[in-house]
Amino acid sequence: MNQRAGLIRVTKSRHPKYPVDSILVMNVGWRTGGKSDGSDVWYVRTDIPKNVPMSAGVGIFAMTGLTAYYGVNYVLKLKAGDTLLVSGAAGAVGTVVGQVAKTMGCRVIGSCGSEEKIKFVKSVGYDDAFNYKTESVSEALKKLAPNGVNLYFDNVGGSFSSAVIENMNKGGRIACCGAVSSYNSKVPAQAPVVQGTMALRSMSMQGFNIFDDIPAHADEIYVAMKKLAAEGKVKQYEYVTDGFETLPSTFIGMLQGKNFGKAVVKI
Repeated sequence: MNQRAGLIRVTKSRHPKYPVDSILVMNVGWRTGGKSDGSDVWYVRTDIPKNVPMSAGVGIFAMTGLTAYYGVNYVLKLKAGDTLLVSGAAGAVGTVVGQVAKTMGCRVIGSCGSEEKIKFVKSVGYDDAFNYKTESVSEALKKLAPNGVNLYFDNVGGSFSSAVIENMNKGGRIACCGAVSSYNSKVPAQAPVVQGTMALRSMSMQGFNIFDDIPAHADEIYVAMKKLAAEGKVKQYEYVTDGFETLPSTFIGMLQGKNFGKAVVKI
């Protein structure tokens, strides 16, 4: 559903809430134009700070940013001095999670699938990162987080996340945001049992999603994200393709992890 979000400029209107030139985030799929009665409007984003690209209306100021901020603040309840691990760190949500966590005085470590992505996440503020394709979780965390990891923002799931749980501190907390490791899988995902470790170490895991958990907090999160963006503390990092014909390849590439930051198609 995230991929159906569109940033729309109103060109004609008889709706009192959405006059001409309003900028709206809508559940419209992929199209160049259309009509609406307003029931598919998710957010109004007419006051985007001047130092931020308008595409942030479907990025850090929409589902991507809301998800990242909610997971960090409302689920993990992150505080200064925490050590946070983020899987899928170079993706749309992971990129924002790292930036928000750094503004709160945390040490942030990311996991990525290439050396290029490691360089990228460090450039956006991560303290360190490792390549999960070439390093074991256990060895990487011993090296990068010698005092252990107490928070985990999980975007990938699967056996990788099971290995992370085995290496977390007592009382660790996990925000379960996604399971990208299994989205394209042709067989059921396989992962070791984690309940024993979680019980022994008094750990907790909480799932959340953009449709059920976040809407009640969307406005307050938007205000907070606007402030961070206006101050230059959180930026919109995106991979932009141009033209309707690029939609299939962009969508497939996103699921394959080829993009850095938010995948945006301009049409």
